[in-house]
Amino acid sequence: MDKPYKSFDEQIEILQKRGLSTNEKTQIILMQEGYYSVINGYKDLFIDKEKKSAASGEDRYKEGVKFDHIYRLFEFDRNLRVLMMRYLAIAEASLKTTCAYCFCGRYDKVEESYLRKDFYRSDRGYSHRIDLLIGDFKKVLGRVKGNDNSHTREYIEHYINNHDECPLWVLFNTMSFGTVHKFFSYQKESMRNVIARHFSDLYSKTHDDMKRFNDIGLLLAYDHIKEFRNICAHDERLFSAKVSPAKDISFVALMNDLSLVLPQTEALRMRIDVADLAINVLEDVESLDVDEFLSAMGCENVRALFGTM
Repeated sequence: MDKPYKSFDEQIEILQKRGLSTNEKTQIILMQEGYYSVINGYKDLFIDKEKKSAASGEDRYKEGVKFDHIYRLFEFDRNLRVLMMRYLAIAEASLKTTCAYCFCGRYDKVEESYLRKDFYRSDRGYSHRIDLLIGDFKKVLGRVKGNDNSHTREYIEHYINNHDECPLWVLFNTMSFGTVHKFFSYQKESMRNVIARHFSDLYSKTHDDMKRFNDIGLLLAYDHIKEFRNICAHDERLFSAKVSPAKDISFVALMNDLSLVLPQTEALRMRIDVADLAINVLEDVESLDVDEFLSAMGCENVRALFGTM
């Protein structure tokens, strides 16, 4: 095996041979968090690239690097994920609310209009996707034969039993961000533009200036937001992550996208919170190169974390 099993003592020995300073807490952390999550996930900024190439590809750490430094970067990223989930949740709520408001406003005379396939886009290649989306809605409503409906939410049953239907804004409470994102992207162009105009109106009411959204730009921003949310939800490395097919959308680009759909006060608070976390880890870890760290996040300096706010 290329990666055979190693005991915790053997893992520590490997780290020491590669020039990493350890202490009595190292083994406990490895037992709790795992070698791969901590070391493989966060070692890159601490590797001496010249020594690595000279040693036939085997990692060699920069002089003065400690295991605690890598673990501190690991903790920073975990705190960053927890922090960003708050702002991602606000962005998610805005999309759910706007989609439900605009869609139901257009089809308010049609009972459970979200189950009508003809109300979605008819572009080639979308038919099966829309069928699956409507199928997901029906599962939540307990209308799929052979499906266990015992887990249907009580408040959905309440609306069905007392009002004969479940409104879209209620149904969205059970839906994942990914499902609502699909709902948005599967809308007809005219509806996507209505949703974009609603976001323009919302922006003007929560910011000191105005911004005009179009459906393509809004959908692209939420594409990035959705991907980064998945990273946070799966506890993956966030600060240096790159998303989009070209892998060219950085963490700082995420903050720029979020700043479009968050109230101005929340967008500013987000940037201040992120900058505080970044400054603290840079102060705590002397072996962390500032330029490399900020470049990994997608910015040139700490001030750039604040954007244009």
